[in-house]
Amino acid sequence: MRIRLHHEMRHHFDPPARGLMQILRVSPRDCESQHVVDWRIDLDVDCRLTRSEDGYGNLVHTFTLDGPVPDVTITIEGDVDTFDAAGVVRGAAERFAPELFLRETPLTRVEAPLRTLARAVRAGAENDLDAAHRLMGAIHQAMGYERAAPESQPIGAGAAIAAGKGDTRDFAHAFVAGAREIGLPARVVAGYRITAEEGGLAQQRLWAEAHVADIGWIAFDPAAGFCPGETYLRVACGLDWLDVAPLRASHASGGAMVSRHMIDARGAVGATQSQSQSQG
Repeated sequence: MRIRLHHEMRHHFDPPARGLMQILRVSPRDCESQHVVDWRIDLDVDCRLTRSEDGYGNLVHTFTLDGPVPDVTITIEGDVDTFDAAGVVRGAAERFAPELFLRETPLTRVEAPLRTLARAVRAGAENDLDAAHRLMGAIHQAMGYERAAPESQPIGAGAAIAAGKGDTRDFAHAFVAGAREIGLPARVVAGYRITAEEGGLAQQRLWAEAHVADIGWIAFDPAAGFCPGETYLRVACGLDWLDVAPLRASHASGGAMVSRHMIDARGAVGATQSQSQSQG
């Protein structure tokens, strides 16, 4: 499938910011299930965009601006060929042994309800792969999907299970926390999804990957209830949302940053839609 993506991030400051620094994780890398044909990031301001890699192998772009800064627009465009690998992730940049991804973080802390759910899943599973699939299904059933406001922060795995609802970040954190509880290394993944049943709507999204012995990393989307395929575009991975957030920003003085995201995507689903919401 050829995915053609156009994503605009528009940031407004009132009053203008005196200075601005932003860190972007919005550029995908090649792996066996996707090939980046073309990708670029453009800014409507005069500054230098510096490219680097973080500890997980994610591509990172950073820029700073001296004020006053009333508005900034970041345009992300590219073409990526994707392939259905039944969720199996091979050929991705791997900087650490899988065991690193057993580490708990504040957003993936396991509390009593999630611990009970995860252990029940493990008790009924035939093997690690079966346990991962059962865990995805159990979290999908335990939580209702609720889109978050663009500027909101994820509430964390324990709070999401207790509330019985969350956005895709909360589903991913719950899966990762549950997988680690039963001994499976797991990590969160940020990217995009084209939803064929909704006419090709493109959405920024978080899902998860678990490491299964003799197979490797496998992607699971507990919010959707199935393993990602060719309608998913993988961008970044890490221990939790803070490692993969598409945008991390800070600014000096000025008013609060108000963001608006416009995403337009075309793929083999044969449709185009736009939306003005961010991670959800």
